[in-house]
Amino acid sequence: AIERLGLDRLFFADASMGLRIPESTAFPSFVSLAATFDPDLAARYGDAVAEECRAKGVHVLLGPGVNLYRVPQGGRNFEYLGEDPHLASRMVVPYIKAVQKRGVMATVKHFVANNHEWHRKASNSVVDDATLRTLYYPAFEAAIKEADVGAVMTAYNLINGEYAAQHPGLVQGVLRDEWGFDGLVMTDWWSVYEPLRVIRSGTNLEMPHADYLNEPAILDLLGGGQITTADIDRMVAGTLASFFKFGFYDRDQTDPDALGFGGWHDDISRETSRKGMVLLKNDAGFLPLDPEATQTIVLLGSNARETETSGYGAARVEPTDPVSILDSINAVAGPNSTIAHFDDATPEAIAAMRTADAVFVTFNTREREANDRAFELPEDTLSLISAATDASDNVGVLVTAGSGVDMSPFIDDTKAVLMAFFAGNAGNTAVGEIVFGRTNPSGRLPFTIERTWSDSPAYGRFLPEGAAFNDQPIWNRERPIFDVVFGEGTRSGYRHFDATDAEPLFAFGHGLSYTTFAYADLKITDSEGPVIEVTATVTNTGNSPGDEVVQLYAGLAPVPTINGTPMPVRLLKGFQRVSLEPGESASVRFELDTDAIYPDQPTGAAVSISVGGASDSLPLRTTKGSRD
Repeated sequence: AIERLGLDRLFFADASMGLRIPESTAFPSFVSLAATFDPDLAARYGDAVAEECRAKGVHVLLGPGVNLYRVPQGGRNFEYLGEDPHLASRMVVPYIKAVQKRGVMATVKHFVANNHEWHRKASNSVVDDATLRTLYYPAFEAAIKEADVGAVMTAYNLINGEYAAQHPGLVQGVLRDEWGFDGLVMTDWWSVYEPLRVIRSGTNLEMPHADYLNEPAILDLLGGGQITTADIDRMVAGTLASFFKFGFYDRDQTDPDALGFGGWHDDISRETSRKGMVLLKNDAGFLPLDPEATQTIVLLGSNARETETSGYGAARVEPTDPVSILDSINAVAGPNSTIAHFDDATPEAIAAMRTADAVFVTFNTREREANDRAFELPEDTLSLISAATDASDNVGVLVTAGSGVDMSPFIDDTKAVLMAFFAGNAGNTAVGEIVFGRTNPSGRLPFTIERTWSDSPAYGRFLPEGAAFNDQPIWNRERPIFDVVFGEGTRSGYRHFDATDAEPLFAFGHGLSYTTFAYADLKITDSEGPVIEVTATVTNTGNSPGDEVVQLYAGLAPVPTINGTPMPVRLLKGFQRVSLEPGESASVRFELDTDAIYPDQPTGAAVSISVGGASDSLPLRTTKGSRD
C-alpha cells in the first residue's frame, strides 16, 4: 500500500491451474486443457479460476503460461499448452478473456524462449528471429492483441545474450513498439541484476520486491545523469494505469458471493479430463472393459492409490480429498468385477496378474519448476511394467505425467496406453469412465512423443555436455552462463518429423476413440483476397457416439526459407471439435489467410492444404495455386 496516495495494497497469486492458496480447487494441468482442443472449455476453465480469485480477493493472477513444449524433459511443460503456437493461441485467448471479465488481471508468461528449467538463470536461449516469430511469439502476441491481457511476465533466462527483463529489443521493441502493449510488464521473481538495464528495457516492475530498483540505486542513477525522472514516471505510470484500468482502487476485490472451492469448478475439472485424456494405444479392442462382465482386474503401482495430481512449483495447487485412479476404477466397475491393488510386484501381485482378465500399471513422473526430468523412465517403473507384461498378456498402462516419456521399452508388450496427465482434485474420475466405456476418449496429444530421445530435434541442443538432472536447481546465478542453441529452428515437434524420414511414436494431434471417423469432400472457396474458405466432411463410421478433432494444416509449396531459417513443411492453422452420433456427418469450415501462413512469407507461392485427425494422419490434401 502507498498510504500517502490512498492506494491500497494489491494481492498477486499463482497461477494458471487454480490458486496456490489453501482451500482452492486443483484443476487439471494446463497441458490437459490443451489436449481438449476446446476453446469454449478454456473460457469456462478460466472463469472458474477467476471466480476463486474474486472469492479470495486476488487482484492479479500470475498466469497463464504459454511457453511452448520444446523438449519432453521440461519441468514446467505440465503448466503450458503444448508444442504448437496456433493451439496455444486459440486456447489462451478465451482463458484470458474469461479471467479478466471477472475483474482479475491475467499475466501471460514467461516472455520468452523459457522452454526448459535446468539452471534457467544461467541459461542463454540462442534463437533466431524467424523462429521466435514463427513459434515462440504468437501466443504472447495473441494474448496482447486479441485478449487485451493486463500484464506480461518476463522470463528468467537470457535471450541471445541479455536477460529477458533487461532486454530492450524484446520488451520495448517487440512488446511495446511492435505489438502496442501498454500494460504492466513485471519481472519473474529475482530475475534482474542491473537496474539501469531494467529501466531502459521498457519493464515496469521488479518482483517480488526492489532488490535492484531500490531507492539508493535509483537516486544514484539520477544523480549521475544516467536516467531522468521521466524514466521513473514511465515505469510508475504504466504500473498504476494498469491497476486503474481494472478498477482495483475503486472496489473491494473480495466478492462474498463468489464460489471459492469445489462445486461447478469440480465439474469443469471432470470435463477437462474427460475431454483431455488421450488414448494413445488400444490393440484389438482391449478397451473399453465391460462393466457388467464377471472379471478380475489388477491395478499395479502406488500411483493408483495416491495418484499425483500436479507437478510442483508455483503452479501447484494442493489437492483437497482428491479422486485417485483406484477410486475411479472402483466407482465404475460393476458388481461382478473384482478389483485388486498392489503397490509393488510382490509374489502375491504376480500370482494375481497371471489369472486376471486385465492388468493396469499406473505410474507418475515427478515434474517441477526449476528443474527438468529425464525422458527415460526410472528402472523401478520399467521393472513394474515388465513384471506385469511377463505375468499377463492383457496389460494396459495409465500414465500420470505432464509431458512425453520414453515408452519404447514397453509399448510393444502392452495392449493399451492412456495418457491421463495430472488431473487435479476431481479429474481422475475420467480414468474409470474411459476404462469401462462410460466416456469415449477424445483427447488429442498437444505435443509429439518421440520413440527415443535421439529422435528429438533438440537432441544434443538441450543441456551442456556432462550435465545431470540430479544437479540441484540454484535460484541465484551461481553457474557460468551456458548457451542453449535452438538449432532446430522452426522445425521442432511435429514440424521436425514432417521434414525428415523419422517417425514419432505418437504424433501431435493423435488420439484414439471407441468409434471411427472418415473424411471426405475437401473444398476450397476462392476469394479475391488472401482469406479462403476450406470445408471438409467428417463422418462417424463406428457404432458409438464420439468426438473428433478436425485439424487443418497449411504450408507453402515449395517450402520457403525466410531470413535464412527453413520454415516448417506445414503448420496447424485451424481445428474444430465435433460431436457425432453413429452414422452422423458434419461439415467443418475453416477460414485460412494464405498470406499469413509464415511470418514475412514470400508472395506468389502455392498453398498446400491438409485436413485430418492428426499431424501424421491427413487424408484430405490439395494445393491452391498462386493468385499471381
